[in-house]
Amino acid sequence: MKYFIILSFLFASCASIQPLSGGDKDELPPDVINTSIDSAATHVTTTIFYFDFNEYVQLKQAADKLLISPNQSKPPTITVKKKRLSIELNDDLIPNTTYTFQFNGAITDINENNPLSDYNFIFSTGSYLDSAAYNGVVINYITKDPCIECNVHLYDNYTDTTLLKVKPSYLTRTDKTGAFSFHNLPNKLFTSLALSDDNNNLYFENNELISIPKKRHTDTTNNDSLYVFINKNTDNFKLDFREQKTPGVYQFISNKPLITDTLLTLFNKQPVSFNLSHTKDTITIIYTQLLDTLPLSIIVASDTFNFKNILTPSKYKYTLKPTIQSSAKKLLVRTKTPILSLDTSKIKLLLDSINSPFTVSFIDTFSFYINTNTYYNNAIIHLKTGAITDIYKKSNTSDTLTCNYKNKDLTHLKLTINTTSNITYILHILNNNKIIKKARFNGSKVLTFNKLQPSTYQVIIYSDSNNNGIWDTGNVFTLTPPESVTLTKEFELRQNWDKDLIINIK
Repeated sequence: MKYFIILSFLFASCASIQPLSGGDKDELPPDVINTSIDSAATHVTTTIFYFDFNEYVQLKQAADKLLISPNQSKPPTITVKKKRLSIELNDDLIPNTTYTFQFNGAITDINENNPLSDYNFIFSTGSYLDSAAYNGVVINYITKDPCIECNVHLYDNYTDTTLLKVKPSYLTRTDKTGAFSFHNLPNKLFTSLALSDDNNNLYFENNELISIPKKRHTDTTNNDSLYVFINKNTDNFKLDFREQKTPGVYQFISNKPLITDTLLTLFNKQPVSFNLSHTKDTITIIYTQLLDTLPLSIIVASDTFNFKNILTPSKYKYTLKPTIQSSAKKLLVRTKTPILSLDTSKIKLLLDSINSPFTVSFIDTFSFYINTNTYYNNAIIHLKTGAITDIYKKSNTSDTLTCNYKNKDLTHLKLTINTTSNITYILHILNNNKIIKKARFNGSKVLTFNKLQPSTYQVIIYSDSNNNGIWDTGNVFTLTPPESVTLTKEFELRQNWDKDLIINIK
């Protein structure tokens, strides 16, 4: 007996304990098994609706996802208890009107968060259900990408102030392809538009994407395309002084593009020159006079902006430290402060360890080229003390600058641009969404861009039909569409492999 017990114990100790299987993962959304009134019911007078599900459910962003059409001026009261969803409308029902509840994932099961996405509930307060439809797609005007989860609004009585003060009569959202669909609409004329509605308040606000409002009648199914863009800034001009980091350089940021012909800058009541960024929203002024106080005025059209107590160069402590950048047959030398003079006798150039002659040519007051007239792999510039003197009479200390340049690594891009229009165009070459080359041209053109690093690029071409030097976006309040835009797909430039690209502007 004792021997038997020991063997039994040893046998039991070798047994493998397996967890109980929970079965396959639940990937099904909750199912509606009962409603307080049937979907598609008519002559409905109740404002309270119950939905019973086959499992326990919960709300997920119901305020944003659950869409009720016609739109409710007062938010509905939505509650969940166990397997029941309750929706109470706090607006009075409109007579002879078809209502639609779009759930859009506002309800999920509790265990796996599976959303109820494609369920719609319909009823009518009249004797029949409206049956008109309105379908389409919402597209980004510049990128031509679909606008995902953009609102599409339908308005009964649209005026210039509707966007700012009135919520839409009917509302839906686009899917992941940018498509939208309205069903069970009345046969009538609406104004339609698309809106990104970033804050979910159903009103248009600056910096939200929006399309030009369109009049659309729903007596037939309309397959429409709505193009969204950033609306033209109609606010009054505002200028802000950017924190000064470079002595003698003053920058001012505008809340919207500036037109050079309407711009005047005054230091001590005297006109001074300025530069305007390619985006036309940044004014840069170089002013070298050493004063304790610098009263500055900037006049934009009929508006005058006055600035006082701007810091002057005498408030700064800095060291004149030039930097170097390689380029084909030349080297670019930059300084943080405007240059007064160069002493080339104190500059020595070594190309691939060989003492080499050079010439100097200025680009602007901050930079100049050392022209080598030959290709090189390695460049060394020896600067003796006093080789460079800036306008504040500060000079560099003895320094050595080095850089490498391998011409074979760079490539060239040839753009053949075809258009039937002779208007002005603005072209940008983008790398990682940064502008690395730009050009302006009229009509069809062949443009060549040299010395581009191997990488992935895009070309964007803006029409400048009014020749004001900027791309003008649209204005929904004047129903003015944006100037046209052509954007290429991304393309690759490979090392030592030039590329020809044909762009047809429609």
